[in-house]
Amino acid sequence: MATRGPRRPRGRAGALTENGSKLTHLLRAWSSGDAGARDELVPLVYEQLRRHAARYLRNEAPGHSLTPTALVHEAFLRLVDAGVTWKDRAHFFGIASRLMRQILVDHARTRRAQKRGHGWCRLSLHEDRLPAVLSIATSAANSPHNVALSGSGQ
Repeated sequence: MATRGPRRPRGRAGALTENGSKLTHLLRAWSSGDAGARDELVPLVYEQLRRHAARYLRNEAPGHSLTPTALVHEAFLRLVDAGVTWKDRAHFFGIASRLMRQILVDHARTRRAQKRGHGWCRLSLHEDRLPAVLSIATSAANSPHNVALSGSGQ
């Protein structure tokens, strides 16, 4: 039996292997501080990240205010600031997927907080505290937060 050298993958599998090793090389260069590698990486991973984002958004309620594009852009901004030492493409896509899910969770929490009156301050109106309450209400009127005045002692 003749000894053969290492087998080369053919067709699409070969392209994926070459692309994967190129991604790994670029990710490691980016981890080392090469901004050019990051810029070269973006077009290579963008469509796959967008497909992941679209899949996550299909599980969200209809009429979601985030689009797959916006989700990918937000995730990539967080990836740039993360300062991660990338191991390989699987590590990159795993972290990116986790960030996209976290962005969706943060978005939902923010919307629920706004729906429930986030940022409002309840003040009770007792006669002995009325001057202080009016002072707080006056100063709060100039702030970006709303003040709800309540007659109850809460």
